[in-house]
Amino acid sequence: MPIDHSAIRLDFGQGHSDKDVYDKAAAIRTQVFQVEQGYKNEFEQRDGDAAIHFIAEVPASVAAQLDSNLHGGGEYQAVAAGRIYQLLYKAEEGKPNSPAYPLEMVFSLGRICCLKPFRGQGLGHLILEKMVSTAKRLGANRLVLNAQADKVGFYARSGFTAIQQDGKDWCFEDEGNPHVGMQLLCDSE
Repeated sequence: MPIDHSAIRLDFGQGHSDKDVYDKAAAIRTQVFQVEQGYKNEFEQRDGDAAIHFIAEVPASVAAQLDSNLHGGGEYQAVAAGRIYQLLYKAEEGKPNSPAYPLEMVFSLGRICCLKPFRGQGLGHLILEKMVSTAKRLGANRLVLNAQADKVGFYARSGFTAIQQDGKDWCFEDEGNPHVGMQLLCDSE
């Protein structure tokens, strides 16, 4: 059953300050990254008030048709999530926390996920578009993310490219799973 995009509601909130958005995003991330994919370290200090959390919600009637296990109550059900935060630089070195990023206005996007019954409906791209436009409005000129290797194409379709180190894609493992560092160069809106 295709989801009518005009019925989708996108919302975002700052860290723990917006408990409703944070709790909904945390529940989705727990299901996708910990339960489905087996990650142990899903939540970080950055998830606090430094991050902006995003959720996509669909009408509860649509959610119930696609997943009978959802019982969130209310008119809408959160089914996709993501977060952004500005990278913090080490003042004593004038460098960010990773050598791959030069000193500039950089935002990190991540934890973009969608509950399994709702995948393939464009919700991930809607969340990603909202995250990118928000970061640009905040002054970002570079967006970075760590893509699971099998999700590189998803981000490439939105203009992200692999970060190069020594002429090669910047690849690494996170909890034993291959990842690729990606970036999007952009002008602020």
